[in-house]
Amino acid sequence: MIIGLLLARQIARLVQALQRQIRATDPNDIAYEPPHRADEFGEVSQAYSETLERIRSAFEREKRFSGYASHELRTPVAIIKSSLNLWQNCQVVDNSDLVKQKRHAAVQRIAIAFVQMEEVIETFLLLSRSRPEDQDLALIDLH
Repeated sequence: MIIGLLLARQIARLVQALQRQIRATDPNDIAYEPPHRADEFGEVSQAYSETLERIRSAFEREKRFSGYASHELRTPVAIIKSSLNLWQNCQVVDNSDLVKQKRHAAVQRIAIAFVQMEEVIETFLLLSRSRPEDQDLALIDLH
């Protein structure tokens, strides 16, 4: 019984140490160096470390994705905004042919920017739905 009690305490200490380490993980700085052990606790620690690395990688991808989406959508929005300003400024011009040309050019720029925005949005939606691991999968008939 004494040996069983000592083993139980040793296992409890290992579990508590791992539990403290997990709770101490900073969500803003996801990093964990697992202890180098050749037992089940070492394996659990290693699995936890690998999981944290996948989470960190996913956060980085999401951050880059948001930055790219924001950057790519700024240009068409700026084009639309400047074209609408041009449209509004045409109201003060007396030359109707010039006004028609300017308004037509503004509408063309808005239409092109709109198409660009649609393409960017569709591309990013497609990228956000795809999973890298899906590309490596193949069905195998084991019979």
